[in-house]
Amino acid sequence: MLLKKALNLTKNVNALLCEKDKKALYLYASKVPRNGVIVDIGTAAGGSAFIMALASKPSVKVITIDPVVNADFLFNRKGVGLAKKLSFINKTSDSAFRNWHGGKIDMLFVDGVHS
Repeated sequence: MLLKKALNLTKNVNALLCEKDKKALYLYASKVPRNGVIVDIGTAAGGSAFIMALASKPSVKVITIDPVVNADFLFNRKGVGLAKKLSFINKTSDSAFRNWHGGKIDMLFVDGVHS
């Protein structure tokens, strides 16, 4: 998907990223190889996860991890058409990785509060 289209699809998603950061995430996610895995720690409303999912190849899995369920994320994930491509793990990052079975991680974006 083209960057302009991805930015347009996610323009109403609350993301704490400036456009420059979104473009950087898009660029890196687009380079993840086929059947790769992208992990996003810190979901919030899903802005960064959506950009990475839209930028990545169709066979790439995107997994986002957060101990807090955000209703806006769940709603927008379906609305943007990413319900199958983008998985949500409702745990702390420590807990999620303690028993990680998601295979090799090709891209990791740490965007969460860990205090």
